[in-house]
Amino acid sequence: MKILSALIHGDRAGLQVFLEAETASAWHQACIDLIKDAPETADPEAAHSCFIEFGHRVREKVDDDRLLVSALRQLLAKFAGTDAGRGMVLYRGESMDRFQEGHIGLCWTTKRSVAEMFAGGLNAMIGQGGVLLQASAPGHALIAGPNAHSRWLGEEEYLVDPRLLQNIELVARYPNLWVSGNP
Repeated sequence: MKILSALIHGDRAGLQVFLEAETASAWHQACIDLIKDAPETADPEAAHSCFIEFGHRVREKVDDDRLLVSALRQLLAKFAGTDAGRGMVLYRGESMDRFQEGHIGLCWTTKRSVAEMFAGGLNAMIGQGGVLLQASAPGHALIAGPNAHSRWLGEEEYLVDPRLLQNIELVARYPNLWVSGNP
């Protein structure tokens, strides 16, 4: 399947095309195929970089976080950082609407300032504005640690299974930028 090939090889151009052209059911099936038969030719670093860039759109297309998390665990390099055993405190900039729906994202950071940037920026442009979240991430919640691209961006992004996070706390709110006249 072409979607699966683009995912496992980190093909940005292919992913852009498939995000526009393919149906949600095709994306769903690509994740199922990945879980059933994880290819040995995958490029976890390239796939991870593509997920950093397109993850929000892939997540919308798949529309099943359990399935997506399982596929990412098959596709990406297993996290084995020094914090994997004991867990860590992570932050996320999220939209208030998604937070209230319990639809919290997979990308979190150890850098509060990065999460504040997303909470007060992109996520403050929709609905009720943005929120800064803090959570404890036990080792088994971590899917992947920061890769070279994430470090280059200065984001220190961790991919997590949000269902396994503990003590999720709303730390700060950011008003909708459009409503408050600040775009």
